[in-house]
Amino acid sequence: MTRGGPKHPASLRGPWALVAAALAATMTAAIMLGTDRAGLPRIVAVVAGICVGMLTVAGLPSVPTRVAVTAVIAMGGFVVARHARLAGVDGVLVLAWAVGAVVTLILADRADLVERPSLARDAPRRSFPRATVGALLAVLLVAAALAPAISASLHRDVRTGTSADPFADPGQSVLSFSDTLDTRTRPRLSDRVVMTVDAERPAFWRGQTYDMWDGTRWTRSTGLDYSRLHYDNRGLQAIPAPADDPGASTGISNRQTFTVEAPFADVMFAAASPRTLLSDRPALLLPDGTLALPEGESLGTGATYTVTSREANATQATLRASGALAVPSEIDATYARPSTTTDRVRVLARSITAGAPTSYDKVLAIEAWLAKHTRYSLDAPLPPTSSTDVVDWFTFTSHEGWCEQIASTLVVMLREVGVPARLATGFVPGDLDLVSNRYTVRERDAHAWADVYFPGVGWQGFDPTANVPLAGEAHHTQTLWQMLRSHAVLIVIVVGALGGLFLAGPLLARVARRPPRRAPSWAEETWRSLADVGGRVGRPPSAADTPRAFARAVASETGADDLVGVGELVDAAVYGGYEPSAAQRERAAAALALARSAPARE
Repeated sequence: MTRGGPKHPASLRGPWALVAAALAATMTAAIMLGTDRAGLPRIVAVVAGICVGMLTVAGLPSVPTRVAVTAVIAMGGFVVARHARLAGVDGVLVLAWAVGAVVTLILADRADLVERPSLARDAPRRSFPRATVGALLAVLLVAAALAPAISASLHRDVRTGTSADPFADPGQSVLSFSDTLDTRTRPRLSDRVVMTVDAERPAFWRGQTYDMWDGTRWTRSTGLDYSRLHYDNRGLQAIPAPADDPGASTGISNRQTFTVEAPFADVMFAAASPRTLLSDRPALLLPDGTLALPEGESLGTGATYTVTSREANATQATLRASGALAVPSEIDATYARPSTTTDRVRVLARSITAGAPTSYDKVLAIEAWLAKHTRYSLDAPLPPTSSTDVVDWFTFTSHEGWCEQIASTLVVMLREVGVPARLATGFVPGDLDLVSNRYTVRERDAHAWADVYFPGVGWQGFDPTANVPLAGEAHHTQTLWQMLRSHAVLIVIVVGALGGLFLAGPLLARVARRPPRRAPSWAEETWRSLADVGGRVGRPPSAADTPRAFARAVASETGADDLVGVGELVDAAVYGGYEPSAAQRERAAAALALARSAPARE
């Protein structure tokens, strides 16, 4: 026998069947984390988990079974560290994997003990594999540290994905291209993941913008005017920088890789302002910077594209300083002219910003007023008629609304006081996974905000309901102290769990050390009888004795030469898998009885 269990495949019957079942359940939980991220049905994870459990226990003839089980659980730990987010269903799956891993290791240790007979009365028994559990925890930590690098090395910037299904995403959605936006339509928000983003820093993931307001709906003044981007043989498409957008030429570079998780999208998102697009299909560019796909083209689940943007190097100081510069005439004519609204909205806008010296201060003043006098609500009452001015209704009557209504109010009021602004739609950054360094963007992260123009800087997004930092003040990663502070509760739970595991170690060791309830084999019974004879003549077995060597030593002490054959038979049964015949067993029993009847040595 070798350390780590049998080298031949273990049987899927008896104690190893329980190990295979526990391992299958454990790996199903880990694999399900990955299939959920890939959008695959969970039955795939169940089938894969069962196959892994069975093949690990019974299908690896050259690897000790207990070693194989431990290695597979460690690989499951890498999957958990790579994909888990410790919230909702993910948290349940992580807990299932952790509990299953410990249970599987205990069962494997017990099954190995059952299969490997203990020949000596006082032979040491293995205790609960605390070292193995410690190794698993080390694997999790190493996986967490290496996952970003491995993910980056395996990540492909462009993937085609599955065929898109436009009927799977009915209704108004920011994933679908549209030349109008009705602010009376309630958004559909859920926890469904629509895309993931690997980006250098957080930003609004902008899809489309609108600049014409009629009191209830937004449209774009350019209509469906577009230009086709040049598509080279690598899929790289250069996006020209608008002459009136300095940030597009001199801003901070932000490279983003978007992976579509929704079944359909024909808008390509980007942080402002996009300069290059790497995709497997050519795209259209609208004058406002919107990237869309030609009619009949769309993206499905798994499609990936990469955008490099130049974000305006905006800070509070640079935005305030821009007030000394003149707004380009084309920007002023298109985005700063007053919109359709009521007289009392105009009066209120001027009143709110009366003491604000710069465009940036005007933005802050209106945002502060909205935060104090209105609130975000998806259940806000709808305007009573289709002709009711939505901004007026929201500001003076309902005092509550969703992001399209709040952002529309900000844009309309800014234009009323001469600040160039437009409505933008897309997504807020989403949740940052500190393991993979990717943002998970869900349907509930869909958003509308005000894009405000600052001369000498460029376009900058603002919204009182979204906390997205200015590009010049944004940081992609957290400091260690920020991470510890923001995850204090989770850290306390993990430390408590590890402390409980350490304190429970002796109890688990006692459970694992308890001999399995089974009938002793012929080899064990015969060895014990042989050891009893040796003890009677003053020659008890030592840890270094093999059955054959010990039998020879006892035979020399007692003169019962037949004991040598007994030792060889036990040796063959234990280490060679030999099954003695009935006649051989009878002769061994007679030899032991004869030796046992000899006078005990004083």
